[in-house]
Amino acid sequence: MMTFPRPVDERAQLAAANRHIAMAERRIAEQRDRIEELRKAGHACRSSEDLLALLLDGLSAMHLHREQILRALADIRRDRRRGVKGATGPRG
Repeated sequence: MMTFPRPVDERAQLAAANRHIAMAERRIAEQRDRIEELRKAGHACRSSEDLLALLLDGLSAMHLHREQILRALADIRRDRRRGVKGATGPRG
């Protein structure tokens, strides 16, 4: 009997990754707005800019993670089409 990986976990991870990316993008937009308000008011905004840089780094990592999940799903689909026995996806 052939066993195939179940992409359910990867699909759930993809949905979560998409939610996290959307939340991060909202936070980044809000932080950019705050920085603009600080500048207009003549306030220093160095720490706010530092936080924005961290948020952008985090978003980049989230996009990389999402790409890994998409590759895992593609691998599962490819293995199923090929009929690979015991294909398990990224968690092997």
